[in-house]
Order: sequence, then C-alpha cells, then structure tokens
Amino acid sequence: MPGAHFEAPLVIENKDGWGPIDGTFQYKDMPYQPYSKSDQLGKVADWTGTVYGDKRNNNRYRSQYGVGVGMYQYIHEDDENTFQLVDSTRLPKPAYQKRTRFQQNHFRPQQMQNGRFPTMQKAFVEFATQMALNMDNGWGIVRALVDLFMGKPDGRYLITKDPMKPTLRIYSIPENSFDSEDDASDDDNDQQQN
Repeated sequence: MPGAHFEAPLVIENKDGWGPIDGTFQYKDMPYQPYSKSDQLGKVADWTGTVYGDKRNNNRYRSQYGVGVGMYQYIHEDDENTFQLVDSTRLPKPAYQKRTRFQQNHFRPQQMQNGRFPTMQKAFVEFATQMALNMDNGWGIVRALVDLFMGKPDGRYLITKDPMKPTLRIYSIPENSFDSEDDASDDDNDQQQN
C-alpha cells in the first residue's frame, strides 16, 4: 500500500525583511501580525473565527500589508500600552501615617467616650448573676455527679471532658491500674514478712 502523497508548497524567501512578500497574493487575508514592534517574531493570530471567519472584516488585514513604515504594524497597540506588573507587596506607609507601637494612655478616656471600645463595663457580681453563677448552681453540678456515682458499683472511675464538645465521659478503671511495679513489689514483700 503506497503512502500518502504530499506536495511541498512553494515557499518564496523574503530577502529584504521579515514576513510575507508582495508577490504572495494568496496569503493577503491571513491574519499575520508581528508579536511586537521591536521583536521580529511573527504569529498567526485569531484563528478562533471571531475575526478571521467574520466576512465583514475582509479588508482588516489587507490595509496592514501596504508598503512603507506601517507595513507590519501591530494592530492591538493597547495591549502593549496597558501592561501592568501585578505586585502584591504592601507599600510602606508615610511617616505621618505610621502608628506608635503602644497607644498612649491619655488618649484612652477620649476613645472610650467616642465609642471606639464598645465593651460592657459591669461589676463582677452583676455579671455573675447575669450568667447565673451562684453557689446553688455550682453545687447542683457536684450533686448531680455524686448522685451518678452513688448509683454505680464501688470502684475507681475516671472523668474526662471532651474539649471540643460539652461532653463528660466516665470510664471504669481496674483496681491496680495506677499502682507502679515498685509499689506492688513492696506490698508483696510486706505480705511475705508478715
């Protein structure tokens, strides 16, 4: 089976400059643009169909291939003129905007009057009564725990509180779990001597 036949296209070299030459009439409508005015790099631009496929703009690129100064002029000059470097570093504050490290105390009463510190200032006793912190409530928690453990069999228990949840956990612990080996061996020696 013979391979595909491919004919090499006719390529005419432009000895006087860069880009298409005047004799290539078949490439007049191709959207060829130099990348920049200073760089002699070329690109084929806008093959998406918005400009190249739009028949209303047939003469858009023909005017660019004239002779003279603007022969390969970059069409979108605004792209180069509006380039900005994005810099995320903070600008230093001028001397008149810098704040001292510690605020001076003679400004504090004035700031409290102006409402910059909207904190409530109440006596501790009032605050405690608002939160219902009194001895009856405190003893109520202790009473509830005592009643809970009075209903359980005799033994050792461990109470833990989950720091992320309002949960108390109660674990039953074996009798000899916190005794060290030395204490156990001393107890054995005491029993053997008796």
